Amino acid sequence: MVPSASTTTRLFHKHFYVSIAFLLTASFTFGLKLDEYVRSLEAEGDWYRAIGVWKEIRFENPSGVAYWEAEQAILVDLWAAKQYETGLKEVSQIESSLESEPPYRRQAGLSWKGLFQYELSRFPSAEYSWSVAQAPLYLGLVEAKTNRNDEAKEHWAGLTSLPDPTTLKADSRNPALAAGLSLAFPGAGQVYAGHWYDGAQALTLVGFFGFSTWGTYLYDSKVSGNYTFTAISAGISMFFEIANVYGAYKTAEFYNQNQERKRISLLENAVFSRPLPSLVND
Repeated sequence: MVPSASTTTRLFHKHFYVSIAFLLTASFTFGLKLDEYVRSLEAEGDWYRAIGVWKEIRFENPSGVAYWEAEQAILVDLWAAKQYETGLKEVSQIESSLESEPPYRRQAGLSWKGLFQYELSRFPSAEYSWSVAQAPLYLGLVEAKTNRNDEAKEHWAGLTSLPDPTTLKADSRNPALAAGLSLAFPGAGQVYAGHWYDGAQALTLVGFFGFSTWGTYLYDSKVSGNYTFTAISAGISMFFEIANVYGAYKTAEFYNQNQERKRISLLENAVFSRPLPSLVND
């Protein structure tokens, strides 16, 4: 009798799990430890398999230091893998367990919660978590992110090697000025915002259709007497002129946003280069 496809699949799964169990048993028998294996996975950047092994270690140690070491490693690996939503769910699952733990562990758990919320752009929630955790390092970051630089400076006053958020201000361009410059001279606003190619393109298009309109007008006034084509050409010129002014305004806004991203990136690098919150009392 030939086994069916479903029977074959069940046999494969059974043999697979038996093989895994055998390998794990052999690992312990011959002195190969899971924590050594998981460290090798982390060194390779294989965060997903590493998290799975840490969860197995946590399952085998339902309480005590080993449990929290495994939990800490899971959060660190989720952070490294940029799995912020999963990380937030992970912290939420252990919140009730943290209530009976020492203050440093509860504060670390809340700090982790705030970190994942911050990366998910849930800034008010992150600020609340860090306020409860009394984490001035992270509070200063979210305040600088939301342009409360004086408050950020106060929180970072006792911390070293952090930039001063009140003096580290992003270079900016005035969108209204950019629009006015392009209205006076096509493309000037784009050049003011650092976009030379866009400025040259705006000058070329507006200039070409402007001269075309002028030429059409001269022809119609002296030869045809019908200004239909002049009106059409003028409409096209006006369209490109409006696009030129609006483009200059948006280009200046984009420039400001890009500069602000650079400023925040510098602050984040300064903060996140420091040790992450620890659930284990080192």
